[in-house]
Amino acid sequence: MTQQSQVRKLALHLMKRKDRNAPFSPLPTTQVVESFEKTGAGGPTLDNFRVNILGKPADKWNKAAAQLFAAYFVESGWFSCAEVDVVAQAFTRHIPALQRQYKRSCQVEDERPEDELDIADAEAADARRRSLRTRRAESCDVHPGVRKFRELWESLTYEVMSSDEAEHRGGKTRYLVTKMPWRSPEVTDFLRVFDKLHLSTRFKTNGGARRGAFPHRRYPSSRIDTKTSPVPGLPKNFYDEIWFSSLNVGEQKALRPLPSVDIALPAAVLA
Repeated sequence: MTQQSQVRKLALHLMKRKDRNAPFSPLPTTQVVESFEKTGAGGPTLDNFRVNILGKPADKWNKAAAQLFAAYFVESGWFSCAEVDVVAQAFTRHIPALQRQYKRSCQVEDERPEDELDIADAEAADARRRSLRTRRAESCDVHPGVRKFRELWESLTYEVMSSDEAEHRGGKTRYLVTKMPWRSPEVTDFLRVFDKLHLSTRFKTNGGARRGAFPHRRYPSSRIDTKTSPVPGLPKNFYDEIWFSSLNVGEQKALRPLPSVDIALPAAVLA
C-alpha cells in the first residue's frame, strides 16, 4: 500500500466514514474556524476530527488538522512512514480530494448535472497534468543535450506540473495555465523547453505532421493556482525564492528542500 493510500485509509477512519462515498459529519462552522484563527483555541481534535472543507487546503485550521493527523499516523505504528512532516504534507495534498467528495455528497437532484461537471473538470485537469509530466519526461530522449536530466525527471511527480483550467467560449475550449506561487520561474522556463522538444517529435523531417492527436494547446494566464499545495522534497531552486523566504522556519523545514541542481540547458537545445 502506497503512503497516499495509507493516508486515505486513515482519513476515512478518523472522519468516521465507511468509504469515500459516505456522508461527512458536520463541518466546523465559520465562527469556530474564525475563532481558532484568532485565538488558537477550539481547533481540530482526534475525537472529533474535522477538516475545513470549505477553506483552503493549507489554511490555519487544516494545517493544524494535518499535524494532528500526521502525529497519530506515526504514533499508531500501523503504517510505514515515521516522519510527521512528510505525512502532514501528504494529508494536505489529500484535502482537495476530500473537498470533491464533500461536494458530491451534498448534491441535490436539481444541482447534480452542474456539480458533476465541476468534479469531472477537476479530475480531467488532474489527468492532463499526469499526461503532461509523461510527455515531458519522455522528451529526455529527443536531444542529447537533455539526456542528463533523466534522473531528475524520475524524481519529479506530476504534482510539480502546472495545472490548467478549461475555458469554454463560442463552442470552443481553451486551456489556461494557472501559476503556482511556490514554483520558481527558472523551473517554469526549464519545463517549457521539454514541451517544445516533445512537439518536435510530432513532425516528420519534411515538415509534415505525424499521425495521431497533438497535445492540447495551453495558454499562459495570470490565474493563480489556489487548489494545490507545494510539493516537498524538491531541489531548493525549484521553490520561488521570495515565496520560500516568506515561510517560517517550521514550514521551510517541512518542505525538506534538497540541494539545488543545475538545470541550465545547452545552447544547442535552446536554438
